[in-house]
Amino acid sequence: MLVAHDRVVFPPYLKALLRLLEYEVLDGPDDLYMGHGRKLSEEVGRFIMSGGGVLLRGQTLRRLSASGVLADCMKRQQSGLWCWHHLDWVLGECLREINVLPRGHDLFQQYVHKCREFDTCCLPDAVSCHMVRDRLTQAKIVEERTQKFKDSGHLLSASWARPCNDALYVWNSS
Repeated sequence: MLVAHDRVVFPPYLKALLRLLEYEVLDGPDDLYMGHGRKLSEEVGRFIMSGGGVLLRGQTLRRLSASGVLADCMKRQQSGLWCWHHLDWVLGECLREINVLPRGHDLFQQYVHKCREFDTCCLPDAVSCHMVRDRLTQAKIVEERTQKFKDSGHLLSASWARPCNDALYVWNSS
């Protein structure tokens, strides 16, 4: 999972998500590129906003590398063709080249700082939330969520872990 300094990750929820995806949701050959999705324009297309976290299955990344597309994407990023592209856009474009599309999921949240109440944007069973800059606040939130997981984590299910239905996901919201 890609992480940044101002993202808070809730380890028990991440571990539960990974376990459920691996053993109850995904089939062996399934690719996965999941997180808080967005579509800015037709040119950029759909992508996962890395501030909220990007969950990329290992076999998907290995396939991207083995196909040669990853190396080509790095060249485009470094040579100037994509020099102004954000990481999020580049990753989305590269994965599209191997027919891997983003899957939106509310467990990954970007822009929680825009809400009046933290829990209205950073859902109680979220895996990660962005933007929480203060380290003490991050530690406090992680401790609170870890305790909550101890009390109710056993209730999480495959339906909680499953990516959102693409037809119902709101790709144009932040």
